[in-house]
Amino acid sequence: MNTAALMEENGAPGRINAGRVKTLFELEARGTIETKRGRRLDMCFLDRLNPEYARDADGRMPSEKLATECNRLLSGFPG
Repeated sequence: MNTAALMEENGAPGRINAGRVKTLFELEARGTIETKRGRRLDMCFLDRLNPEYARDADGRMPSEKLATECNRLLSGFPG
């Protein structure tokens, strides 16, 4: 089972599981699950954008700064 399927299986309705985006979002820790191969995977819910990346007080509307940071983070991945 791949990580995405495992996260979906252990998710909750109306919530987004998040992992490696801690610098961009406020996250709610929800514990650790174990994969079939014994690997431990920390699970978090994504609650809202961090204020520096939001255009609104609720942290729901992304700013241009978020797009710039996402592009910067993704540029390290092979195409």
